[in-house]
Amino acid sequence: MKTNWGGRPEGRGDDELGFRTMADLMPQMVWSTRPDGFHDYFNRRWYDFTGVPDGSTDGEGWNGIFHPDDQPVAWERWRRSLETGEIYQIEYRLRRRDGVWRWVLGRALPARGEGGRILRWFGTCTDIDDLKRAELALHDSEARFRSLVEATSAVVWRCPPDGRLGRDQEAWGAFTGQTPDEFEGDGWIGAIHPDDRARTLAAWREAVAAGRLYHVEHRLRRADGTHLPMLVRATPIRAADGRVVEWIGVHTDVSDLKRAEAALRDLADGLETKVNERTGELVRTRIALEQANRGLEATVAARTEALRTANEEIKRFAYIVSHDLRAPLVNIMGFTAELEMARHTVEDFYARAVAAAPELAGGEMAALVETDFEEAIGFIRTSTAKMDRLINAILTLSRTERRVLQPEPLDMAELLEPLRRSLAHQLGQRDAVIEIGPLPTIVADRLAVEQVFANVVENAVKYLRDDRPGRVAVTATDAGDDIDFAISDNGRGIDPRDFGRIFELFRRAGVQDRPGEGIGLAYVQLLVRKLGGRIAVASEPGAGTTFTITLPKRFDGEGTR
Repeated sequence: MKTNWGGRPEGRGDDELGFRTMADLMPQMVWSTRPDGFHDYFNRRWYDFTGVPDGSTDGEGWNGIFHPDDQPVAWERWRRSLETGEIYQIEYRLRRRDGVWRWVLGRALPARGEGGRILRWFGTCTDIDDLKRAELALHDSEARFRSLVEATSAVVWRCPPDGRLGRDQEAWGAFTGQTPDEFEGDGWIGAIHPDDRARTLAAWREAVAAGRLYHVEHRLRRADGTHLPMLVRATPIRAADGRVVEWIGVHTDVSDLKRAEAALRDLADGLETKVNERTGELVRTRIALEQANRGLEATVAARTEALRTANEEIKRFAYIVSHDLRAPLVNIMGFTAELEMARHTVEDFYARAVAAAPELAGGEMAALVETDFEEAIGFIRTSTAKMDRLINAILTLSRTERRVLQPEPLDMAELLEPLRRSLAHQLGQRDAVIEIGPLPTIVADRLAVEQVFANVVENAVKYLRDDRPGRVAVTATDAGDDIDFAISDNGRGIDPRDFGRIFELFRRAGVQDRPGEGIGLAYVQLLVRKLGGRIAVASEPGAGTTFTITLPKRFDGEGTR
């Protein structure tokens, strides 16, 4: 039977029927054309994929269901193949029956007869969309990695599993000035400071042999010949089967950090010297006072003046120390913020890398990105925050000593009422009340008195027990020229052995389950003495505590006690 491959068959031969049966069974889209390129056959997979009616893509209709941006190229390439008899191959986007554009690989070969004459063209379209998108994702990931490398001030490098540096290391060459011929293999060690080379190379070879994280510090020669301190980290990138397929490393310039460390050491040495000097001065002053203590009024007055001068020196010293400590602390906080920013950058890059290549997930890099960075930065922030609070406390005490008190009449009941209102929320949480009894009017410095009572009352509320309603009472008793103010609570109480230490700076007593730095009562005692008064404590553990603050009825601006 004659087989007519041009247009509709008049009668199908066994060859044509076998071809079409085989083509319909293939997972690919199969098509064929006449020698002039007229499309006259598409298999069942073509129609199932595109959803177009049978025969609608015959002739030149096939190009209409390809992406408009790809049609001109497809036409041009198809015409060239028809003219030259070359294999037709192209990647273009084909509209699926649901309207989604899918990347396909189109290929066609000519079937030739006697004398090389083309009898027909046979072609296929293979769905490669998943592969294409994976390639694009990989390309984007590599582009982002290159952008990160170009944007960062650190020197980023990569090398194969054997640890020998390849020639494609633009960042390394730009920083060190080495050429690829110089740094290739182990040649990079020539840019390391001579004193650091042996241990650097030994640590690197050991990390490569063990396939573990590489971490070292050394001095790296910049292109201008200057050696800079560097923090170096490199991590192995592993395949799904655990094999190391690549190393990625980074050199970070830690010059600023080294300078900050040196400044801290210098500051510590300077502080020690100053403390020794002031301690020596105090010792010499005490000895002089003991030798001169012969009861003469003039000598006592002179030595008292000397002590006052020494006390002013200590106040100034505390103020200077606090300010000297703050400068390096600010630097540390700044460097911590930079590390935080770098952590987010690394996390973003790692997340994108894992998204593009899930086999890279896990291992030491995951621990570094997901845990180690955060824990280290959190520890630094906690420590610097505590140091900042302590410095602020020293500054507060120093400023309090220098502040000139301004006596004025104070209605004590009126002064304490805002304090009770400010603690309303805490009182509600603890089912507690503050009772303010009849209180007199005294003459004293308003700010100092407010701070004294606020500290003591807030402490009383803070240390109330959780197993019973809380009560804090403020009462007053006339004591001649003075007024004894009693602040009593039914809280947890204080061990009598701790009565002395609770007034010491940075010292706390009892269970440490409430926030605080051990500053409040030391500050209160300083203010009370400055107001010409005194403070005492009485307590029974489990029953409650009473602080008695004795203040003169009329403060004349000079502390008398």
